Amino acid sequence: MISPLIDPVIGGFLGMGSAAMGAYFVGGGVGLTSNRRPSVRQRLEEGQYLLVIEGAWSTKGVSLRCLQQTRPLDLQEFSLTAA
Repeated sequence: MISPLIDPVIGGFLGMGSAAMGAYFVGGGVGLTSNRRPSVRQRLEEGQYLLVIEGAWSTKGVSLRCLQQTRPLDLQEFSLTAA
């Protein structure tokens, strides 16, 4: 313990640095995403959309068949199981 007044200041700067580093890496950094897939924001600007369907398997099956008829660029199916 250095001092009751200096400890919060040092902690604040360390927290600020950690938050900046996290935002940098989660956001893709500067120039790190140039060779990767486009971000969600870029796809939305191009008129591409993300569609999430929740429900029973029968609902998902009907939705999947309808979506396949539109010949989407990418169609992925995921299921989450309760632990």
